Amino acid sequence: VHVGDFIAATDGTFNVLVTIPTQCSGAVPVLAIVGTTIVAQTTLTVTAPPAAPTGLAIDPVSPSPVAGQPFSVTVHSVDAAGVHTTVAAATAVNLTLKTGTGTLGGTVTGSIAAGAHVVTISGVTYSVAETGVVLRADDDTAPNETTETGLAPGDSAAFNVVPPAVPPRLAITRINPT
Repeated sequence: VHVGDFIAATDGTFNVLVTIPTQCSGAVPVLAIVGTTIVAQTTLTVTAPPAAPTGLAIDPVSPSPVAGQPFSVTVHSVDAAGVHTTVAAATAVNLTLKTGTGTLGGTVTGSIAAGAHVVTISGVTYSVAETGVVLRADDDTAPNETTETGLAPGDSAAFNVVPPAVPPRLAITRINPT
């Protein structure tokens, strides 16, 4: 908190300019002092405005998806510090494959609603079982651009896609009666 100059008002009171950083929230004590005596004391409640979103972030994909089976991906709008931050207008989100040899399919688009910071895209599929798959979330339906809302793309942490379970085999043996 920075306290600026005291300015005398015509009614005998003083005004003071106090600058509070936008990151500051909470209670700020305010004192009125005449000479060395505190003549008034109060608390000013300060609420910082939310920071504007600057990018997208993908929650860890867990548990490991099964190749060819639908799974969900959760995407957040975040500020420069990585804090979930709401968007002012509905924001389209598109998922693309950054790292992996398979094909990303199913539902790969969603929208973060105005005033929200999250969308869960359900029904995403990946075609092969492999390790180290990385997805990218972009803020429009043209992959890898930042032109529509200006949000930087976000990448998932690498995750594994596991093979589908093999159904148990039934062995049939012919028994000869004796």
